[in-house]
Order: sequence, then structure tokens, then C-alpha cells
Amino acid sequence: MKKIYLLLLILTSCTSSNFDFINISEFRFKENALKENELVEIMYCSGEPDFNNDQKYYIHYIVISQVTGDTVNVLSTSLTDGISETNRIFNYQGENSVMNKILQNLNEMDKNGGTIDPNDLTTKRLDRVVTNSKLSWSGANNFPTVIGVLATQTKPPRDSTGTAE
Repeated sequence: MKKIYLLLLILTSCTSSNFDFINISEFRFKENALKENELVEIMYCSGEPDFNNDQKYYIHYIVISQVTGDTVNVLSTSLTDGISETNRIFNYQGENSVMNKILQNLNEMDKNGGTIDPNDLTTKRLDRVVTNSKLSWSGANNFPTVIGVLATQTKPPRDSTGTAE
């Protein structure tokens, strides 16, 4: 029953219209809290008050590593598409991954007709994180924090630990 209640919070939090912003300094960063391509289960998503096209804030996720069982905050400039009751497992792509660089620079790439080499892209560090003001426990906590993106990835194949080979 507790897991069903938490799942309902996930689904409602991704579409809520009650948002607050907190400073990124309230999060405790741990660079290696998740590995590249690690499978995670999304337990919370703050949602977003707009489409964040200008990349002005991070969206807050709380995930559970499918490898270690650790709970980790993930801050991302992109809202993960396709989160549902039956689809909560995604791959973590780190802050300096090609996927994160492309998503953070979509507007710039559009201006240049999509001709920018992904290796020439940089990531930017933002100072605000959106939280869901309806949930008293959303926002900063004691879980380790990483920046990146959560995406569905069909390749490369996974080994028995859930990490991409």
C-alpha cells in the first residue's frame, strides 16, 4: 500500500501546478553516486511550471539505483518523458554525457540548423531547483545528488548488475 501511495505522489507531482524554487547549494553533491547508464527507478519528480526551454532551473528527481539500492537525487534540465505507473525504470546519463549536452543546448543547435558537433557542446551549472510545494518532503534532503538526465536506452546491453556493458 505504501508503494502505491508513493507512486500516486510521483504521478501527481509531475503534473502539479504548485512549484517553489530552492538554491542548488541546499543539495549534497556526490559525483559518483550513480554510474553512467546505471538503471534507476524514479520515485519522485518535481515536475515543471513551464517547459524550461530557456534552461533556467533543474527539475528534481529522487531515484533508487537498481544496482546498489541507494536513493539519490538527480537534478536535470529536462523532464523525462513517459513516466508512468508501469514505466519508472530509466538510465542515468551523467552531467557531461553527450545526451545531457545535447538536451541542454537544443535551442543553440536549432539556431545553427542542428549542425553543432556534440563534442563542442558544454554544460551549464544552474543555481535554482524546482520543487513541488504540495509535498512537504520535496526539495533538499540528505540523499547524495548528481546532475544529469534520465532516459530510456535500448543499447548497449546490460550485464547482471544492471550496468551497461
